[in-house]
Amino acid sequence: MPYGKIDCFDLSSRKWTKYVNRVKQFIALNEIKDSLHVATLITVVGEPTYDLMCDLFAPNKPESKTFTELIDSGADAVKINPLHANNLFK
Repeated sequence: MPYGKIDCFDLSSRKWTKYVNRVKQFIALNEIKDSLHVATLITVVGEPTYDLMCDLFAPNKPESKTFTELIDSGADAVKINPLHANNLFK
């Protein structure tokens, strides 16, 4: 049974770095092996964020990327995500 709980990432929050820091702490606390970091991140981010990752890496799958690549792409995607366009022009 894992310690702690990580909620899905809320794309509207734009707080990707803080979210990733929590995921890293969850991984450390639960002593999750390096080989499972990608699977852990993909599992906890939730469907909307996973869909975004699939779009970013198409035709490849997010599962084929490293943990660092997923984190970096997430940070970039949150900056340019169309969901935030309305907020930019308010």
